[in-house]
Amino acid sequence: YKRQPPHSEGLNRDAWREFCEHRKDIRKPLTKLAVTKNVKVMCSMTEEQQQDAVDKTIANRWTGIFPPRNGNQKPAGKVYNLNNLNL
Repeated sequence: YKRQPPHSEGLNRDAWREFCEHRKDIRKPLTKLAVTKNVKVMCSMTEEQQQDAVDKTIANRWTGIFPPRNGNQKPAGKVYNLNNLNL
């Protein structure tokens, strides 16, 4: 799919190009639907957050872009208190 960023208000075009290059590098080409969904996620963030999200996606070799977690979210999975275990 074309790497030209779609015309969307608030899209960090440099971050978008980096994301497209990443997808090409990991051999997971963008479909039209993937473009639409990822642009929507990116446009819900500030341009700085978009760059941070793309940097994290590339660093972790993810295929999608995810908004930053807010401080109120609980950690995934169950949390164990290791002090109470009889080891």
